[in-house]
Amino acid sequence: MLKIHNLIFYNYFLLCAFGAWFGSQFLKPIFNYIFTKHLEISKIFSSGGMPSAHSASVSALAFSIGRHNGFNSSSFAISTLFATIVMYDASGVRKNAGDQAKILNKLINFLNVKKFKNLEEEKNFIESKNEKKPEKMKPLKENLGHNLIEVFAGIIVGIAIVLLIPY
Repeated sequence: MLKIHNLIFYNYFLLCAFGAWFGSQFLKPIFNYIFTKHLEISKIFSSGGMPSAHSASVSALAFSIGRHNGFNSSSFAISTLFATIVMYDASGVRKNAGDQAKILNKLINFLNVKKFKNLEEEKNFIESKNEKKPEKMKPLKENLGHNLIEVFAGIIVGIAIVLLIPY
């Protein structure tokens, strides 16, 4: 029977991809500290930030396949196309979703302060001097995607991990 540890630890390509993922996640608090002078260990478990774990893992997968099977192989071509799509998504679609979340959070903050159906209801609330606040909405997560520098840093981490792990 196939055991999960055999699948990961004896598969060079998965070992490189997962190694790059974990390596980049553990680098996030370090880069965050360098840029902000504030250490946040929780960045290990977050999406977004420097370097991109998505970029690191898919570039490690593609590079390890190219290193083993040859950079002219069909498996390298497939993995490179896959990596390109993932990195485009991380820097494009997910980045835009994060930007939209920022705008929506501003709207949520506004609604948390002014949560009335009409001006008459707001006027009655103000005149009553009611201390009870309206129900609050939770803000959306804003740091979803990556900028190009974070994507390129992920690529460098991914390639470096492959070069550090012997085949």
